[in-house]
Amino acid sequence: PWRLVRVAPLDPDAAVAAGPFCCAPTRAGFTARFASWRTGPADQALHG
Repeated sequence: PWRLVRVAPLDPDAAVAAGPFCCAPTRAGFTARFASWRTGPADQALHG
């Protein structure tokens, strides 16, 4: 499984929204299905 795409510093007082960002082919017929999506606490191994 993919763990991380990008880490960036954020202003803790800023109003922000986040979610999955994906790229896909521009031709017709491409379908993507996400089996699940969940959020949780920061992974300390990445952000420690």
